[in-house]
Amino acid sequence: MLRSTSPAKNTARRPAGVQLEMRAVAIREVEAIKELEALRHDWIALWKSSSIVTPFQSPDWLIPWWKHFGAGADRLCSWCYVTRSG
Repeated sequence: MLRSTSPAKNTARRPAGVQLEMRAVAIREVEAIKELEALRHDWIALWKSSSIVTPFQSPDWLIPWWKHFGAGADRLCSWCYVTRSG
């Protein structure tokens, strides 16, 4: 099941001269391994685009890990940050 939350309004004051770029974003809760597997392509692209990743953050590591160690767990709880562009 995917649940989306609306972006919260930022009411904090910014220091003078600081500009914020506003984007449409959503935070989705991923509760099933099939939903996580559906994100694999985008997840790998994001993972490969970073210079500070570890193998343990890759879907190729984490999905099999969850299938083995998470078997029998009440639920999977993962959060997905999505921008307007995908």
